[in-house]
Amino acid sequence: MLRQALPPLIAASVVFVAMVAIAARRPVRRPRLLARPPERASGREVLGTLAGGYVCFLAVVIVFHTWIGGEEDALRGALWGGAFLSAVAVGLAAVRSVAARSFADGRPSKRPRDGGE
Repeated sequence: MLRQALPPLIAASVVFVAMVAIAARRPVRRPRLLARPPERASGREVLGTLAGGYVCFLAVVIVFHTWIGGEEDALRGALWGGAFLSAVAVGLAAVRSVAARSFADGRPSKRPRDGGE
């Protein structure tokens, strides 16, 4: 099993390290101030991202644990465990969003309004 799992793991690690090295050599210039505040994600976008991440997570479990590792119960555990982790992540993001919104409403914004006033 180790012979089958190590090559893709090593290849992914090499790709990741190469990406970090390239990014460190050529940093992207970022503007100091955004022209407008970032848009908030809609519920549909959040659910789409959540579903896509969940499917990718299950694909990894199917390939590495079920197919290569031969663990037949891994998928059942991943279905429930992944759903739980997704629910926790969305719940924490919602709490953070509400807290940030209420904090921002309590203090005057330093950004100019739409009219530039």
